[in-house]
Formats: sequence, structure tokens, C-alpha cells
Amino acid sequence: MNILLIFEHYFEAKPFLENEKIKKIKSKNFFKFNNNDVEYYLFINHGKGYLSLLNKLYKLNDEYSFNMMINMGICGSLNKNYRIGEIFSIKRFINVDLNNNKILNPPILSSLFLEKNSKLITLNYIQEGNKKNWRYYGELLDLEGYFIAFFSKKNKIPFLSIKVISDYNKNIKNNLDKSVIKNLYNYFKKELSFIGRIAEYSYFFEIVKRLGIPLKYSKNIIQLNNYFKKKDLSFTERSQIYNDIRIKFGNSIKNYFEKREKQIIKNNKKKGFLFIEKKIRNKKKYIDYFNNYDFIEIANYLDYFQYSNKDYRNIIVANKKGNVLKKKPDNYGKEGFSHYSITNGYNCPFNCSYCYLQGWLRSSDIVIFDNVSYIWKKIKLFLDENKKEKAIFYFGDFFDALVYEDLTQSIDFFSKKLKDYNNKYMEFRTKATVKNLNIKNIQNNIIIGLSFSTRHVIKEYEMYTSSLKERIESLKYLNRNNISTSIHIDPIIYYKGFEEDYSKLVERIFKNITDDNLFSISIGSLRLTKKTYKSIKRNKNNAAILKNLEFDSGMYRYPKKIRERIYKKLKMVINKKLKNNKFYICMDEILYE
Repeated sequence: MNILLIFEHYFEAKPFLENEKIKKIKSKNFFKFNNNDVEYYLFINHGKGYLSLLNKLYKLNDEYSFNMMINMGICGSLNKNYRIGEIFSIKRFINVDLNNNKILNPPILSSLFLEKNSKLITLNYIQEGNKKNWRYYGELLDLEGYFIAFFSKKNKIPFLSIKVISDYNKNIKNNLDKSVIKNLYNYFKKELSFIGRIAEYSYFFEIVKRLGIPLKYSKNIIQLNNYFKKKDLSFTERSQIYNDIRIKFGNSIKNYFEKREKQIIKNNKKKGFLFIEKKIRNKKKYIDYFNNYDFIEIANYLDYFQYSNKDYRNIIVANKKGNVLKKKPDNYGKEGFSHYSITNGYNCPFNCSYCYLQGWLRSSDIVIFDNVSYIWKKIKLFLDENKKEKAIFYFGDFFDALVYEDLTQSIDFFSKKLKDYNNKYMEFRTKATVKNLNIKNIQNNIIIGLSFSTRHVIKEYEMYTSSLKERIESLKYLNRNNISTSIHIDPIIYYKGFEEDYSKLVERIFKNITDDNLFSISIGSLRLTKKTYKSIKRNKNNAAILKNLEFDSGMYRYPKKIRERIYKKLKMVINKKLKNNKFYICMDEILYE
């Protein structure tokens, strides 16, 4: 990112020249330095006036193609309530002859401005005084700002003007306080340091400009930027969203996303069918629970669970037939146990971009298997045949285990069944909130598995799941009630700053659980089968998550160096917290080779 800093006078640029590692380019008025991974070019006009300034800007931009321009310098003030040394960004520029009350050039709105801003009058020559009517045009005065704004507008370059008050436009020669320029440099270092961080967001400046909002490092602006990028929206499509935000959502990006997501959920609940197999006895509890769905009785769920519907998801209540246990791979799970998946349903109401079920199931409809007695019968048969085997049975691989727990009461049912099997465990894994879970009958060999992700991952890739705050509250609730809990930080997703975010996540988790209540903690990076990879790639909305993946050991994964780096870092943090060996890396033997 190339940014041009523009100064009218040498003394305005002096603190920059003295404190930055400056490299001279071509002449005494053009320099270069690096700050926070941004290339800054520094131009000094040496008081030559606006015609010379404009001529030089055209030549420099032709050669360097600047991504942004910032004008910094002193200004006079017509408002005596403003303090000498106070700093403002400029929201509007106008070129005026104050002595003759004549507008020389029409106002220009700044493409970029900060929260603290004012209006600037640019004069063609110094006009001292402070007549009351002058403030009609603006409150600050300079000799160059308007012309730089004109140039930036014509060349479509984002432009920010930052001014520090040096005088009150009277007896300027004697009263001008040049020492305030130090304030400007300090402001640049402290308040504008975020500019380097927004360089990677391609729509950041466009969003600020189109919505007319202050320039700042805003999570809401970044969220909208990422939404545009993820959806690969055209200029026309983005313009429609800008109009919606301004007109329907009070020019608030936050309101747009909050109300939009609520509307999506609301629409999703109102659409779709509730298919219930004829043999299901207690249909009423499902009809009451899913009361926004149109109920239809069916003979066999497989007649319907085979088609993809992009507009909505149906709910299917059925009886499970056939096998319910599936052996997990050898490199899965806590050491010393055999590991088995239990099929108690398919899909879930969440919409995680990376979900492997996208490539495994043809339909996204949600299936709930009602015949838990049959499922237990199959599990019990295995238990009786393998009494000495230490095993963990996982609910949640094909269907979020607890998202409908208030309806299914699965934990209560299976907890009573498993209580006499000492070396067998059941884990119910979820991304839902469990702080209201009925725990009074939970046995010691029942484990609640909580999936954790960073805020960034939850917001970008785990739509409709519980927030990080809600997951931490669930963890606190389980810990207070001494419920055996497993933690799964999986999949780890690579993005800028991910190592720091995941390290902080681990620290936060261990602040809210004691070692006695922790059954295990696992980490694993994003990994996709060929089929799932292709399925996600075809989905334009989710394709962004495939960035940086490469095919390795039968799956698409991040490069070995990335995986190894994050595993080692998190393993070191985790092992400092653990008293016993409860940690494992899931489905990746990279640190065990």
C-alpha cells in the first residue's frame, strides 16, 4: 500500500524527517519511509502555492499510483472555542474569497474523515481577520487543502486531511505557533497507526466513502468488507446494500447484520415442512416444537432425504434402521480408548462453512431419529460383546448432539442406560448453548463436548452457532456443576493473526474450567476430503474458507509448516495448564512423526 503524505511547508514535515527512517527520492522535497508495513511517500511543496502543488501531484501519481493521500499541516481557526494545538480531520472543503464573500469553487466532501472533524476554508492567499459571517463557510483555514481534495476526487484516490490549529487568523506572522506541529506527528503515530492494518481489506475505503462514516479501525466495517469478498458481489450489488444500510438500517452496519441475520432465521423457521414417519408415536411433541413448519406424515424418510433445497431446510423425524455405530480412525481421540460415532440424526440448524456433511450427504434437511431405544439396543449389543474394551461413543459427528436436547432429552435417557458400564463413556458434542441443560441425572461417564473457535472464525464461518461468550458461559455452567467436559479447538482455521487469537482462546478456556472436570482437550486444523472440498468449492458463499489448503496425506490441509507452528504453540500453552495427559492432536500425526 502506497500512501502519499503532503505538506505545504518544510517545518510541518520536520518531525517526520527527524523521527522516521527517511530515504530521499530524487530531490529535497520528496522522501520515503516505512511505518507499520505501509510505504509512506512524503512530499513538501515548500510554500510554492496550489498551482505548483497540483502540477507535482499529477506527476508523482503517474509514477507511483498512490492508494491513499493524507494532507497534514497547520490551519487557522475562526472558532475561538477551538484550542491552539487541537487536531481535526476535515469533512468538507470549500475555496472562498472571504474579503469579497465569494465562493470560488464549490464544496467538496472528503472521501475520508475521522470522528472528530470540522469544515475547512481554503484561501488563495492569506486573508486575516475573523468576521462573524465567515464562519458560514467553515471554521478552519488553510491555503492548500481544497486543491488536494479536488485532485483526489478527480483521480479517485481516497483522501484524508488532518489539521492542527496554529492561530486564530489575526496577526499570523507574530501569533502563529509552529510548535503545535509536534502534536500532528504524535497524532500520526498514535491515532493513524491503524491505517496499515486496513490495507488488506479491499473494500474498506469504499465502504467508508459510500456510507459517509468516520474512518476508523472498525470491526463492523471489516465485517461488511469480508461479506462483500466472501459473496464476490458486483459494484451494483454492493451499491444496493449501501442503499439498504442508509435507508432501512439508520446508516448502521451493525444494525444491518443483526437485523438481517434475525430475518434470515425468521424466514428459515417460517419455511419448510415437518415430515414425520407414520410409525412415530409421539408426533405432537414435534409438531408443537416445530410449529412454524407445515406437518406432513410420511412412510419412509429416505423418500425425502435425498434432495438439496437451497431455499430452506425441512425437518424430518424418523426411526433409525440398520447400524448406528461407526469405528473412528486410529489417530482419532484420547489415547487409551477405542472411539465410535453414534448416528442419532443428520445435519443441524447451524451453517458452518467447513462442515464435512456438505460433501457426505446429498440433502441439507435435518433428520432427528426418535427411536433412541433401538439406538441403545445396538450400543448395548456392542457393550456386551466387548466388556473389557475402554471406549468412547460420540454423539455429534453427523448431527449436533445437544441443539434439540430440550426436545429429545437424550442425555437423560442414555445416562441412565450407561451408568453401570465403568469403562465406557458417551460424549455429546455441540456448538449450542448448554447453560440451561438438565444435569440432575448425568452420570460420571457422560461427557459434554464443547467446540471452541475464535471470535473471527465464529463470525465468518459458523453462522447461527452460539457466540464465544455463550460458549464460555456454558463452560462455566458445566464446571460449576462438576460435569465432565471435553474441549475441542477444531478445526483451527488459518487467517492473519490466528496464532495470537487461538492462544488467547486457550488461556480464556483454562480460566473457566478446573483440571478435575476436564476430561480431554484436543486441537486439529481444517482438513477436508476431496468430496467435501469440491462441494464447498461449488458453493460460492463458502469457497473463501478453502484458501491456503493443499492436498496432503489423502486430505486437503494447510501446509505442514503452518500446522506444525500452531500445534507447537498451543501445545506449549496447554501443557502448562494440565496436571495429567489429557491433550491430543486430532487426525494429524504431524508432531508425532
